[in-house]
Formats: sequence, C-alpha cells, structure tokens
Amino acid sequence: MKADRPPSLLARPGQGLLVWWTAIRPRTLSIAATPVVVGSALAWADGSPPAWAVLLATLACALLIQVGTNLHNDVADFERGTDRPDRVGHFA
Repeated sequence: MKADRPPSLLARPGQGLLVWWTAIRPRTLSIAATPVVVGSALAWADGSPPAWAVLLATLACALLIQVGTNLHNDVADFERGTDRPDRVGHFA
C-alpha cells in the first residue's frame, strides 16, 4: 500500500467496477437520455419512420458525454480541493 494515498482511495480486489459505476453517477444518465428519446418519439409521432441506427448512435453519444462530464467534474473538484478523500458521492 502506498503511503501517499489514504486507504479509502485504494480499491479492494473485485471493487474496480463498483468504483467506476459509482464515479459515472448512473442516476444522472436519464438526464442525457430523455431529450434523445423524447425527440425521437416526437419525430415518429409526426410521421417520420424510426431511424433505429441514428437513435442508438445518438443515445450512446449522449450517455457517453454525460459520463465524461461526470468524470471531468469529479477530477476538477478534486484538483480544486472541493472534494475530500472521504467523499463517497452526492447521494451518500
């Protein structure tokens, strides 16, 4: 164990995915998905045929942008000293 990092920041074996899952804040993903789904539904209701490939690509991009934004926000907060090492998340 490295002395320069607190033990709370070191993931135990088998917790790697849990750490990443928590970091991407899955509760916020619906914020990114909603406009894509609603926009597609409105286009379909207006008579346009569903373009499934476009819908899936747009949805994937929107979700990845949200994940990247969440991760960037966490890094920026940590670098500014806003987040302490014992911080677990917004919903802890």
